Amino acid sequence: MFLQNPIPSLIAFEKIRKSIMKKPFECHVIPKYYAIENSLEDNDEQLIALRRDIKKVAMNEPYMGEEIPLRWLYFEENLAAEENYMSLDQTKELMQQVSITSESELLTMLTFYHDLGYIVYYGGIEEQKSLLRDMVILNPQWLIDVFKQVITIMDHADRDCLHRIVNDAWSTLEKDGILEDRLIQHMWQGFSDQKDTLVQLMAKFDLICDAPVERIQEKPQYGVDTEEVN
Repeated sequence: MFLQNPIPSLIAFEKIRKSIMKKPFECHVIPKYYAIENSLEDNDEQLIALRRDIKKVAMNEPYMGEEIPLRWLYFEENLAAEENYMSLDQTKELMQQVSITSESELLTMLTFYHDLGYIVYYGGIEEQKSLLRDMVILNPQWLIDVFKQVITIMDHADRDCLHRIVNDAWSTLEKDGILEDRLIQHMWQGFSDQKDTLVQLMAKFDLICDAPVERIQEKPQYGVDTEEVN
């Protein structure tokens, strides 16, 4: 069931269609749209249709019906009790508890769960020398929250009270889209030992890039697409 007035929804759908035309990811978008009213109960017809179609698409994925070793499920259960991230060495210790004996199988399993969206891991065999090889993100939402700390423009009042020491760096980020390394260090104090890996992950997601040469000073800087707090 569409909203009471379907015209705004149709206009929005057309805007979405045009925005993704000729984009690299267009081929991955299912060309069907749903107008969902969030305040309605779960028996809303459009919501039911959306859930049904999601299930249909998922069932057609090539990995559906694929058998996986039972020890992988044991490994997944053990991960649920862990922290937001762990090192590759820690996962190797964990794999021994579930009778996974080869690093090759471990990497295959981590890639499998990464593809499902359960974890974030870019340290496949092709990344032998990468910092990303040593970090397994167990909680993708935590990673999003970490990124938001340095790409979301804070309210000026909160900025002055909590982060006055890097207030000028906030201004540079807001005005020029330049993320200074000292701002990252300040905002990520709780996990500074993982800073370089997290920065590399941000680059992997195209959230940042190296700043133009003429803007680079004594310390590293990155160009970033920021968003403001509502």
